[in-house]
Amino acid sequence: MYRKVTRQPKGTKGFEMTLCHDLETREKRGFLKGGPQLLEALAYLRSSDRDIIHPMLLPVIVLSLKIGSRTETLQHEALNQIRLIEAQLRNIRPIRRAFISEDESMALEAVNADLAVCHRKVWKRAETYVELMDEFYNSLQAIACTDQESRLFSIHLSLRSRVELLRQRMRGIQSLAYDTLDRIDMQRSVIHNILLNQQIQIALQIEKRKQKQETIKELAVRGWNRTQLLLSLVGSIFLPMTVVAALFSTSFFNFHPGPGKKIVSPDFWVFWVVTAPITIIFVACWAFAAMQRGK
Repeated sequence: MYRKVTRQPKGTKGFEMTLCHDLETREKRGFLKGGPQLLEALAYLRSSDRDIIHPMLLPVIVLSLKIGSRTETLQHEALNQIRLIEAQLRNIRPIRRAFISEDESMALEAVNADLAVCHRKVWKRAETYVELMDEFYNSLQAIACTDQESRLFSIHLSLRSRVELLRQRMRGIQSLAYDTLDRIDMQRSVIHNILLNQQIQIALQIEKRKQKQETIKELAVRGWNRTQLLLSLVGSIFLPMTVVAALFSTSFFNFHPGPGKKIVSPDFWVFWVVTAPITIIFVACWAFAAMQRGK
């Protein structure tokens, strides 16, 4: 019995094979279901009507078509494609530049799409077929023919050699698949590191801009505080003079003096005697308040 059921992308099933062979009557009965590849297998079976007496002929034909040259070619194509992707990433990868350009970003998207296509080509579960062929080989050993002169014995040797060849080919395909998958994962890590480095650089640039804006804002606040201090200092100096002059209601200057009269009033010293101590007290209070604000 050999059975495999898989759902294809278009909604169709894979193939299913259930065989029963009578070694005495050499009659084979069973259930067989599949796609276009199965028709090709039946065509090979009809052309090998003399060898149909062997119970493992049809399973080996189906397995040979499944692991054909097309499968191995696809694995080599995937390996060649990953080599091209590696070359593209070497050209895209920024070494001395912090950012990647828009063209390089589009190239990274194309490389990522190529990696997905390459990943679809790789045979993901090659070890399953290796185990399957081991079971085929064990089955051939179990039903080995003892009569070396019979035709069944020659067919048996031919099928056993075919299964051994397929097993070795599948191991080679398995090695190619593992190598390709490892390289795909490595290139995905490279793309991830490039994008991560890009994000880190963008975050650093944003942080630098924030720090620059904070510095500019701090300088503006300092300038505004200095202006306010200067205005308050000027007010502390001139405000007492204005208050004293208003209290005295005295004009200390005569801008239109008559003949023999002075421009400055002789009582001008009184203004300074009263104003100077008050101004000194105001300035001292201002300086003390400024020092306390600074602390």
